[in-house]
Amino acid sequence: MCWYVDTRRFFDDLHVVFITAIHRRLTSDFLRLQSLLCVTCDHYLIDLLHDYGNKYMNSLLENDLSKNSKPNDNSSELEREEYIRKKYIEKIYLQFNQNYTQDELNKKLYENVETSNYKKTLQLIILGANPNYSEKMFAVADHAKRHQQIKQMKIILANGGKYFLF
Repeated sequence: MCWYVDTRRFFDDLHVVFITAIHRRLTSDFLRLQSLLCVTCDHYLIDLLHDYGNKYMNSLLENDLSKNSKPNDNSSELEREEYIRKKYIEKIYLQFNQNYTQDELNKKLYENVETSNYKKTLQLIILGANPNYSEKMFAVADHAKRHQQIKQMKIILANGGKYFLF
């Protein structure tokens, strides 16, 4: 007998539980300290984290969120999990919830890495642009490097993008 397992759903659920636990148990001071102690961090990524850290990302991911919707100290575990699922997986509070096709998102990302508009790159990735998209035999990370946009390349690589060597 063959059992079908929806692994994506399983990992999404696991991700929500993991993020919920982290949000509940760790303070931002502890996370900031851990980030500063990390010796493998790339200085470009540290600059990007400083410029576009948690506050900026939350401004994107929580734009359409009413103040009453966000969990508080009295919220149950279930309410926290629902909020995290809506914020990170369903992305229902996104500021830039435009109806782009996957192909449009990918092309916009490919074109944007030619510029220093890091905010737009982050927004496109959050919306679902593929960091491994390739065009004209160049992956997005390669394309950014060809245009001397090292921070763009670092953003793409940090979000799962890879170099394609043809």
